Amino acid sequence: MDSGANGSYYIGGFYDLVAAKATLTIGGTVTQTFGTALNAKAARAICVVSGASAGATALTVTGVSIDDTGARNNADSEVLIANCSLVAANDFFQTSKKWLGQITYTLSGGAGGNALSFNYGLIRSKSNCNTNFTISSLVLFALGGATDTGINLELIHHKLAGWTYSAAAFTYPTANRIIMLSTDYGTNTRIASGTYINWRRTNLSTAIAGATGGEGYLVRLTTTANNAIRWGYCRMGFNTTP
Repeated sequence: MDSGANGSYYIGGFYDLVAAKATLTIGGTVTQTFGTALNAKAARAICVVSGASAGATALTVTGVSIDDTGARNNADSEVLIANCSLVAANDFFQTSKKWLGQITYTLSGGAGGNALSFNYGLIRSKSNCNTNFTISSLVLFALGGATDTGINLELIHHKLAGWTYSAAAFTYPTANRIIMLSTDYGTNTRIASGTYINWRRTNLSTAIAGATGGEGYLVRLTTTANNAIRWGYCRMGFNTTP
């Protein structure tokens, strides 16, 4: 890893989420695009709804899909929500397919005026090749490139539960964090040019339903100074389960 400009970076996946909601209305605006054409993200589309939409409305994602065998479909679609009248506030949905470039959310069916408000974005998490496993340990080792007293690393459990809709400040559910460097080390997280940082946890036992529940994990690195990390690595330990 090399942090470059300060900010938040992901390891093993990413959350690319839009802070503001989208509202689609039958008889009005029924599509919302996201992403940039030709970008090679290969990520799942997600949404978190504000509540139900009256009538039998459906929310569908269309775009260029790619699977783990390398098979690409340049004009694919997947129904994200089959019946929007049956959802509840804060329900989370994600596609089984992964998408390249720009995707489009489309609301269809139902009567004119029926609307659905939702948060949206793309996510990619580490599922250990779609298996069920248990995270048992984490190791972070890095060499500093600049002084930073605000560095942090978060290990996040990606799962369907715990998400909250927000009209203007949508973000990932912080309740799904497993551990954080700043919690363990308190204020002792300073890194500087030429100095090392080391964090090791061996007492972890978080089960990840990568084969059956669409779950995974990802690591989020945050720095508050440019080039805070010159180089480093983060390694996970895990046990496979049936």
